[in-house]
Amino acid sequence: MSAFVLTAALIHRLAPLRNVPLVKKKLEFFTSHKSGFDVLFIGSSRTVAGVIPPVFDATLQAGGISARSYNLAIHGMVPPEEFWMIRRVIRQRPQALKWMFIEVAPVRSDVSADNWSSTRNLYWRDWAETKLVFRKLWEVVEKERSKPMRLALKKKWAKRIQISPGLATRIRFLNEAAPHLALFVRNQVNFGLGLSFFSPVQDVPIDLETGYYSEGNERTISEAELPKYQERLSQFSTGRSPPADPLTQNSYTEILAEIRRSGITPVCFIAPTGRKDHFWVSPPPGEPVLAFNQPRNYPTLYDPHYRQDADHLNRAGAMEFSRLLAEQFAASLHQSP
Repeated sequence: MSAFVLTAALIHRLAPLRNVPLVKKKLEFFTSHKSGFDVLFIGSSRTVAGVIPPVFDATLQAGGISARSYNLAIHGMVPPEEFWMIRRVIRQRPQALKWMFIEVAPVRSDVSADNWSSTRNLYWRDWAETKLVFRKLWEVVEKERSKPMRLALKKKWAKRIQISPGLATRIRFLNEAAPHLALFVRNQVNFGLGLSFFSPVQDVPIDLETGYYSEGNERTISEAELPKYQERLSQFSTGRSPPADPLTQNSYTEILAEIRRSGITPVCFIAPTGRKDHFWVSPPPGEPVLAFNQPRNYPTLYDPHYRQDADHLNRAGAMEFSRLLAEQFAASLHQSP
């Protein structure tokens, strides 16, 4: 049995990446051209549709900084999946890479029912990422500690047994963790790996040379969507930020340390978003963060004419964000000792 596990782990380590839409195509391109990039962007759809590398590079060049960047962000990529991508890049030892821009997003453990059995929900489940899922699940069930749990017995007994809060928390955790553990095992033993190579990779409207995603980039928020969008912005401006999320903060502190040990400098940023959990994300303490979750400071990025929806910039907004991101980054470099 141990020989099987070791063999499976070795195959998993050396095997080509599963055919994951967009992920495989972008990673393969970066791997083939990694010596040509010294800046990399990793994040979610807010980054893949919000950062245009040629605009970012040209802005830096105008400020006297020569750089070539690539957008390796993927739709829906938040921790732990985002951390898998970071570790994959580090493992490739890209000698030219100087800076890795990381979109700070909340750690999540939930998966939609439609994606549960997908290759996208499987390929990133190594042990470090699975442990983070478990930590998040424990955090969730701990918040339900005061919620009573009753075990329903057979109807003929016509009674229920109430269990202690501590035991209830552990039962809830095991119940939630079991499917994730199964996915981890499935990934490590390379279940379905061969078949995935015969599955067509979905074509997406992406500029592979830069990594920028172009679908919907000419759209603007419609008149019908505008009132709801404005109401959301008003809530952000007047509302109080929720308590900090220690798990998200600690997780980013850990992954940033891994990046630094590889010789790459991490750059944290918060994308201009209208999504509540991302807007109020907890950045790692003590880390400089280029924060664009500030509608008052960056009104253009929240102008409806610069957005395709409440959560994403259109092309005009992406050009503005890429320029501002480069300017803020250049300013931080000039301020560094």
